[in-house]
Amino acid sequence: MDAVRISVVRTKRVKGSEEISHVGAALNAGIRWFTLPEVIEAIEHGSRFYMQAGAESMLISVHQNGDGNKTLSVGFDTGLGRLLTLPRQP
Repeated sequence: MDAVRISVVRTKRVKGSEEISHVGAALNAGIRWFTLPEVIEAIEHGSRFYMQAGAESMLISVHQNGDGNKTLSVGFDTGLGRLLTLPRQP
């Protein structure tokens, strides 16, 4: 299976801060939306996801935070900060 390029995000406001609710991959038929738990599970089962910033492609991986919760990280950065640089779509 080829790696999936994440190119857009959906966000929501939670307690005054912006959180990602979905990430999207542009396909021929439109955008395929994934929830963060779906991406985490897919990565844990061998699928690959990445994002592109300029000429740089960065792998999206699963990261476990200090509370033991699983989240996504991009490249060598922990957390979702890089994904928040992607365009928003409703």
